[in-house]
Amino acid sequence: MLNRWRLGLAALLLGPALPCAAAPLDAVLAEFKIEPDAGLVLVPVLVEGKPRQFLIDTGSTLSLFDSSLSSGAPLAQIAVSPPSGSAVEKGLYAVPKASVGGIDMRGSGPVMYHDFSALRAVSDRDVWGLLGMQFLKKFIVQVDLASGTVRFLDRAAPPSRSWGVPVPMKIDQRGIPAVTGVVKGQPVEFELDTGDNSGGNLAFPLFARLFPRKKKIRGEDLMFTGVTSSPSGRLKSLSIGGLKFSGLVFESANDSSLGLALARRCAITFDFPRGAVYLKPGKHIAVAQEFDMSGLHVLRQEGRIAVVSVDVGSPAEAAGVRRGDFVAGVPGHPEVERDIVALRRLLSSGDGVGVALSIEREGGVRPITLKLKKSL
Repeated sequence: MLNRWRLGLAALLLGPALPCAAAPLDAVLAEFKIEPDAGLVLVPVLVEGKPRQFLIDTGSTLSLFDSSLSSGAPLAQIAVSPPSGSAVEKGLYAVPKASVGGIDMRGSGPVMYHDFSALRAVSDRDVWGLLGMQFLKKFIVQVDLASGTVRFLDRAAPPSRSWGVPVPMKIDQRGIPAVTGVVKGQPVEFELDTGDNSGGNLAFPLFARLFPRKKKIRGEDLMFTGVTSSPSGRLKSLSIGGLKFSGLVFESANDSSLGLALARRCAITFDFPRGAVYLKPGKHIAVAQEFDMSGLHVLRQEGRIAVVSVDVGSPAEAAGVRRGDFVAGVPGHPEVERDIVALRRLLSSGDGVGVALSIEREGGVRPITLKLKKSL
């Protein structure tokens, strides 16, 4: 199931970040109520007078706008490196007329344009861009999934004990925030990536040492390559600032990073101006991370829930589900029939749980039951 999203946009620039304009002096510059379980941290952005949903992505150097919003000629061309494949040339553009809760985005450029239609189809949310570090670093940014709140504070706002445990944070050479965690007694630098809906990544040498018996789990690179398989492992314990996190699932990658699973366990305050991140533990801090237990990968296609892939040896394959089928119904769960995010939650609800679905193929509908099974 598409619930291990990876946007593939972390640190796209192959060069230094550019300077930004100063922020207003009000303490709370903007505050938004967000959908806590959407798998994306989305806030409204007014673009050329029209409200759009943008993702908060600390793992991206620049802000990105959907290609359909593009106007004007590029200011320059740069090489960007997707997670797989060769570097490609992308244009840098002036920031269009856009604001976040009244905060003018001009002065936080340049920006790039990208086709977000794949992300809209997979996330089942109306996403038209992302706010990257070139914009975010001007502020203190609070992400509290438990209360469903995102706040932008003025950079001069004084720290509060209510923010939680302070942890030193740096901005690395790629312009991405990073903290030091401890894994099996060894310090490990982790980038913080709110655009990654997973536990995160471990650098190849560390991953190989921790998980010599690799198991590949299907994941999704929404921007570039579609459904992919990556070696994955469940980490017994990770410590950050004295806080212990158990049962997070990591993939192997070039660099180590922490995804949105951290924000599901702690309210996070990114104090970018002072180089600190504050972690306020929530009730789920000790809960092991779970993800899809069905092997069923779906997206929104012309208003319907379409099956785009089925994992070999999975409950979905055992039940006879095929690529090209449609999920026509979920008996007993009408809300799931309207929302892919709710369907993903149902299909990760517990090892051995039976989930009834109605599957449509070539005009015919048949009932099936998936017996969920942990893959890791």
